[in-house]
Amino acid sequence: MEAAGGGLPPQGPPKPPQIGEGQDVLARWTDGLLYLGVVKKVDVPRRGCLIQFKDNSQFFVLWKDIRPGEPEFPINPLISD
Repeated sequence: MEAAGGGLPPQGPPKPPQIGEGQDVLARWTDGLLYLGVVKKVDVPRRGCLIQFKDNSQFFVLWKDIRPGEPEFPINPLISD
């Protein structure tokens, strides 16, 4: 069924990804790279999450820049000294 004017029907706001507090995620930083972090708070109105990184810094990251770990493929970073 087409909407008036022959276009596609309007879509509602994007749904939040399946991300919850305490979940390990990869979050895109301003340098374009993904870094391991933990979700501290999900903010639906702002469409993002407060992420705490390994150095204990916390930053707000938009959903589009967050990659959740899948249960069957957990995030296991390689750590070298």
